[in-house]
Amino acid sequence: MAVHPKDDSIVLRGSGCVVDGQLKSGLFRSADRGKSWKRVSANIDFDGRGPTAFFGEVIAFSPGNPSVVAAAGETSGLFFSRDAGETWENVGLKGERVTCLSFVPTTREEDSALIVGTFDDREFETLGLGKPGSSVKAPGRVYWIGFKDGKPTRKPSWEMEHFGVTNIGHGVHEHFVTLATTRGVYYTWQHGNAFAQRLHNLPGDMLYTALGYRRFMKETRVDEPRTKSTTYTAPFSGQEKSPVYCVPERNTIAVNIVLPWWRVSFRRG
Repeated sequence: MAVHPKDDSIVLRGSGCVVDGQLKSGLFRSADRGKSWKRVSANIDFDGRGPTAFFGEVIAFSPGNPSVVAAAGETSGLFFSRDAGETWENVGLKGERVTCLSFVPTTREEDSALIVGTFDDREFETLGLGKPGSSVKAPGRVYWIGFKDGKPTRKPSWEMEHFGVTNIGHGVHEHFVTLATTRGVYYTWQHGNAFAQRLHNLPGDMLYTALGYRRFMKETRVDEPRTKSTTYTAPFSGQEKSPVYCVPERNTIAVNIVLPWWRVSFRRG
């Protein structure tokens, strides 16, 4: 689900399920805070009962221009709306499993960018997550999508076999992005041109799904306050004690926090 950042009466919802082996789904829009709904697209496929329901968001409004909305299906590709979700057009990536997307959190439309993560279907079997309702054959990729004259221009920033992106987080700096993946936690500070894996005190090569940021102000000088942030991430684990890792931004050092009282439940939306 996604809520319009300036008009909370507008809500978008993707839903679907497999009935008798057939995926039935669609994208729905409400203009009255969810009291009534209409289907605005039957072309975007959502597998509401499949394993990707454990991953990140696949519907997002642009913070710089909320009339622009991105949504992605299980196999149908990436879609854009330029009228706050009333009408939609396909802009590519058909045949790739998009598992998460997120706009760079800036209010300046000229700095807007969309980060898209995809998933290699072979990882579902490797990780014991079950099978989605439909299958694709493509590696896991990260796309960094910019906008020129209002039109999306995409470039694949990174791809890897047997790899999948499950969640996306943004730091204080607009282009500092952290990715939760099936192979650990990665980050970039160069507009997606280079990625590094967080390994110091943070286990790699395992499935992470939880990802979030805490932003706060730090006084470096009286006349120069600086905004800092900390990344929190957790592996997808069935263990009794769910480890949560705390990572300072722009730092590869991670601190392990064990919260035995916290049983994490992950749901899209």
